[in-house]
Amino acid sequence: MPLATLALAFALATAPQTWSFDTGSSPKVIVSDIAGLISVKAVPGHTVDVEALQTGQPSEWVIEVKSQGNVVHARACCGSCEHEASGHSCRSGAVEFRLKVPASSDLEIESVSAPIETVEISGPQRIHSVSGRIGLAGQSGSIEVESVSGEVSLSPRSPDRTRVRTVSGDVEVALPSPADAQVRLTTVSGKWNGQREIRGSTEHSYGKGTARIDVNTVSGGLDVKS
Repeated sequence: MPLATLALAFALATAPQTWSFDTGSSPKVIVSDIAGLISVKAVPGHTVDVEALQTGQPSEWVIEVKSQGNVVHARACCGSCEHEASGHSCRSGAVEFRLKVPASSDLEIESVSAPIETVEISGPQRIHSVSGRIGLAGQSGSIEVESVSGEVSLSPRSPDRTRVRTVSGDVEVALPSPADAQVRLTTVSGKWNGQREIRGSTEHSYGKGTARIDVNTVSGGLDVKS
């Protein structure tokens, strides 16, 4: 990268902002972003730590982080958060959120194109995205994921009730060993493990089939690894 371009990149990235909230062991954490990254990792303790890194034009993005009781809200808005301005009106930049939370946190995450990743969360997770990639690793609580075109990757430590809905986004589920899940795919034209095209529903039991995993797509495929 040319020196001038490198210097400009550093100039457009502001210093990270940080917040820390004592919430107890099972807080509700709500994160909303447009573009950038949302990363949530479980750590021991009773504290929610939030780091936000902004790039692009500082005047275009608003970062709002607050807590009320055991509920923590973190969101990035293009323009005023009060008017829920569209991310398309911002000319450049993004906001990255990196959070460290208690493992049993109740997560609710919304994104337009920001990739989402969570690690070792044992509480329930509800994830909504338009086009950003979604990756959940080491989870052991209930999961609800909705996406339009973003890829979804799930690698649970211990599967629980899981629902995934996409339009064209592919879904990958890596089951732990020994596998114990009942997996069902309902689709218009998606494929199971890259094989024949499915029209309607099909399902397969792994082990005793205790955990229920339901995947609904229009054209997105499902790959299951066990």
